[in-house]
Amino acid sequence: HYQYDKAGRLIRKQVVQPGYRPQVWHYRWDSRNQLRVVDTPTGERWFYRYDPFGRRTGKRCEQTQDDIRYLWDGDQIAEVRHYRNGERVARRHWVHNGWELLVQQRQNTDGRWETDFVTSSQNGEPQALYRPDGTLRWQAPKSTLWGQRLGSTEDPADPGLAFAGQYRDTESGLCYNRFRYYDPAGGCYVSPDPIGIAGGESNYGYVQNPNELIDPLGLAGCSKYLKGWGRGKAGFENFWNNSTQKQFMNAWSNPKFKENIMDRLRKAGGSKGGGFHEWLPVSQADKFKQMGVSFNDYMKWRTPTGQVKFLDDLGVMGTHTLPHSGGVTTQSSLAHSELIKIAGKATDINSYLNAVRKWSSKRLPFGPFDLPF
Repeated sequence: HYQYDKAGRLIRKQVVQPGYRPQVWHYRWDSRNQLRVVDTPTGERWFYRYDPFGRRTGKRCEQTQDDIRYLWDGDQIAEVRHYRNGERVARRHWVHNGWELLVQQRQNTDGRWETDFVTSSQNGEPQALYRPDGTLRWQAPKSTLWGQRLGSTEDPADPGLAFAGQYRDTESGLCYNRFRYYDPAGGCYVSPDPIGIAGGESNYGYVQNPNELIDPLGLAGCSKYLKGWGRGKAGFENFWNNSTQKQFMNAWSNPKFKENIMDRLRKAGGSKGGGFHEWLPVSQADKFKQMGVSFNDYMKWRTPTGQVKFLDDLGVMGTHTLPHSGGVTTQSSLAHSELIKIAGKATDINSYLNAVRKWSSKRLPFGPFDLPF
């Protein structure tokens, strides 16, 4: 059972199991929609604190005298220090690659450091830790599709991380997700999206498919191949301009990621928009990436579909798309197939552009004057 305040934030959660007393959590929020106090079913009260950037810098419990502090590197936690009764009892340092944990270094109470290497699932959740000699130190318990663990682990080596960008809080049953808190039991966030509908149709929803998408900031989902490159249009532009050909092809070789890349090129790098004809066919994006075409050039060499017309072999003119139905005309289909063939034969971007200029004299009403290059 979930209860929310007038601002849409979770303030009470009750879990009922047959044969057991109900477990009840209470949550208190501040004016910036930051979770400040958690009262647990066991009578513990936890206080959370944040820096001016909204990053959680620590949490403490009055009853147990636990005080956990976080050191940040941008939008990621780099180090966790755990104190109890004023004495430091644990310290761990994390090394990430994008949003994926690569290495965990853990300092014991005797001062010794233990270094473990991490393997993660495709949604960014650590699955196992290995010692430098290759032996297994820790393995994650099974979990549901939405991240709810089906077993408990008291192993101190457990990093306590969930999906990419999420940190498990045992006391609250929630996962801290930078700008919001995620409830793995419900598969949703417990407060409205700070960016509103720009983050998706549902104000509380996580990504539609956690096997294919991540939401490392608690704002909006992004494709996993963009991990480490950023989110939204800026993240895709960064990926296109700065990824190596090998990195790009690793994503392109995945059919779902390939479809996402083509869709983003049609929509100027974002998830909404469209309505343009790309003179560089998006199905050949891997070739244009190899040719060194920048994201800005790709976007510059487009024309609104309403302004594009093609000619067939008889000189009969057809529009880019059919009115109302949205289908393509025979002239448009012919032109697209020929542009794809030209791209397949081109050795560099200049040879492609020159070949298209020559082709335009036959397929465009005003020849090269209809081209943006």
